[in-house]
Amino acid sequence: MTVAAELHVIIVAPEGVTGSLRVLIERLAGLGIGTQTVEDVSAAAALAGHAPANPPALLVDLRELTSGDPDEQRLATEAIKRALFVLPQCTPIAVTHEAPTTLMLACVRAGAADLIDLGLEGTAAVRQVVTRVWLRQRERLADAESTAALRGIVEDLLKDLIKTERRSLALEDRRDDKNGARPPAIVIVEPDRPLAEELAHRLEAAGLTTYAFVRGEDAAAATEAFDLAIIAAQLPGIDGIATLAQLRERIPGLPAFLLTAGRDGALAAQAADLGVVGFIDKPVSDLAGTVGRIGALAADAAGRAREHSYLERIKDRHEHVLARYRALPRDR
Repeated sequence: MTVAAELHVIIVAPEGVTGSLRVLIERLAGLGIGTQTVEDVSAAAALAGHAPANPPALLVDLRELTSGDPDEQRLATEAIKRALFVLPQCTPIAVTHEAPTTLMLACVRAGAADLIDLGLEGTAAVRQVVTRVWLRQRERLADAESTAALRGIVEDLLKDLIKTERRSLALEDRRDDKNGARPPAIVIVEPDRPLAEELAHRLEAAGLTTYAFVRGEDAAAATEAFDLAIIAAQLPGIDGIATLAQLRERIPGLPAFLLTAGRDGALAAQAADLGVVGFIDKPVSDLAGTVGRIGALAADAAGRAREHSYLERIKDRHEHVLARYRALPRDR
């Protein structure tokens, strides 16, 4: 099949088919190229939607713009940009009649693929412009389709790779740790030693690992992997809010409870800003219930941390693959 037989042209002509535009349509018909004329680009989009795999060449009639003054440049720019927005699969061709250079430049800068000046160009030139732009448009769409298909294949491979690597890393962890995955770890920062010891004892009995500190500075300087924090709001040295902020610098998103004998609006606001899970009022009236709640949240946090660790390790192992995947062009 010849190019002319496949090529179809839609002309956006708000002022209708008159004068030199009618001559253009007759020229294209003489070349075996079919045309359809619409009043606006939305109607063009409706027509083009019937053949998404082979979109038409799109011509935008700008013959009424002849002076090239700033207002006309703006109108030309808006017309081309609207065509690109509504029909992104098409690269519009501006149709003018003895247009000044300023107007032509405005069209090109707005994204027009080319221009046809009906006062200057003959049939051969018109055919060359329309055919070249349409073929380039088809090549671009074919490339985009191939890239999208390739991205889909790579994404499926990456999903399978992540599943396989996650299982492999879990096996490695079990091999390196005969007791299996480590239990959730909780840091307690509380100057009241009896309370801290009682909390630690109860949490250890529930199968959790605990680290207890009296001062916030000491907790913030620790290097252990904590899954949850229980921090007294009032501490010697830096307070509980500052302690949590410093811990979060090393462990982003670390969930935390604030232990407090009383709270005010300012403390509540600071805690909300940091995303504190909740408050534990002193004295603790329901220690068993509190420990159960803390244990469940710590286990969830440990699971999320383990998953994040696996993904980071997978990323490190296969960074070269991920880098090439990211380099694939995306649909615009």
